[in-house]
Amino acid sequence: MICCLAVDPAYRKRGIASILLKEALDKLDRDKDITVSTFRENDVKGIAPRKLYKKFGFEEGELIEEIGYPNQRFVLHTDKSADNVIIGTKVTVTVDRPLGR
Repeated sequence: MICCLAVDPAYRKRGIASILLKEALDKLDRDKDITVSTFRENDVKGIAPRKLYKKFGFEEGELIEEIGYPNQRFVLHTDKSADNVIIGTKVTVTVDRPLGR
């Protein structure tokens, strides 16, 4: 879980949030879903953070309330890329031409 990600208003629009999020993701276990909560879609304060999380592959999750404020959970699902395949996973292969040609 990413608990809090914020950039001082004086330093926004410089790519700092992307750098911070990339650093956090590099340190978290990609064999597990990663969650973060942010503002809901209709909240003007949520425009930039929602765009950032979506850029990194997070998907909208459940609507929640935190400390009396309406938020939404975003989820980055477990990394299923070729670099993170678990040994022993069953695959199906189709050969479409004779071997060696």
